[in-house]
Amino acid sequence: MTRDEIVPPTKEWLDQHRDRVHIDTDASGRFIGAAKKDTTVLAWLLRHGRIDDSHGYYAMVFMDMRDRFRRRTAHAANMLYAAEHFGSDTSDGMFETIYLRVCRRIVGRTEQIITFAVERDCAELERLAADKSIAIQRRLSIECKRVREALDQLIDAIDAVRAEVK
Repeated sequence: MTRDEIVPPTKEWLDQHRDRVHIDTDASGRFIGAAKKDTTVLAWLLRHGRIDDSHGYYAMVFMDMRDRFRRRTAHAANMLYAAEHFGSDTSDGMFETIYLRVCRRIVGRTEQIITFAVERDCAELERLAADKSIAIQRRLSIECKRVREALDQLIDAIDAVRAEVK
């Protein structure tokens, strides 16, 4: 398919998907492509200032370690965040040890909240944010606070384990 054969989306489609798709156009305004925006809960919280960049960074460090642990092979995992945080010379076995130590510090509900924030779509939060009733806004605030507190615990756990292994 050539660039000229790409069918541009309709205005209705663009309006309906504006929050979920980034549209690329050339200098003349012609549609040249589209890319899906990050619609995870974590991305929504970052976009709306409910958490800091450090929360997002540490969440990605944790997910990198979790993925490495699950795969158990260095060549299959892309450890950009964890390698940057702990050093690229850290061995696979050490990443597994670090991951397990972090998990021991954030057992149960905290780990579930972090995984939810990184893997789930933000449609529910968007729905809550659109509703301006006091009860719904209170619920949104509570949900955001729960995620932020879980991410704060994750930051503390990763920093503590990092200090132990240095």
